[in-house]
Amino acid sequence: MLMKMKSISLGTERPDYSDSPISAPEEPKKTKMVYPSLYISDLKESIEMPDSGEATIKFKVIERRETERDGKTSCSYDLEVQDISFAAGKPGKTPSKSDDDEIESGLAEAEKPDGKDEAEE
Repeated sequence: MLMKMKSISLGTERPDYSDSPISAPEEPKKTKMVYPSLYISDLKESIEMPDSGEATIKFKVIERRETERDGKTSCSYDLEVQDISFAAGKPGKTPSKSDDDEIESGLAEAEKPDGKDEAEE
């Protein structure tokens, strides 16, 4: 039997200073929702990922922190993300090669004798 997991909104409302002059910021008239981010790096290959949608992650809590400042309590969690599964969502793009990837590919190609793969010989 599948159990419905509790969904928790992670957004916090913050002042939106985008319309304020830089030299003399004034109290903003509007707010915006700000969300924590999840940064995924060091993958062996690019993955197809929707631009938006829903995902399920398998994780391990590495650290839990609770801090109090100016009478307000804030909680933070450091998660080790072990696996991620994407549900259908708005189609995304496969990331293009970065400049570093292009340079590494070019150097590897230049190091091959006569520009041939060893398998071709």
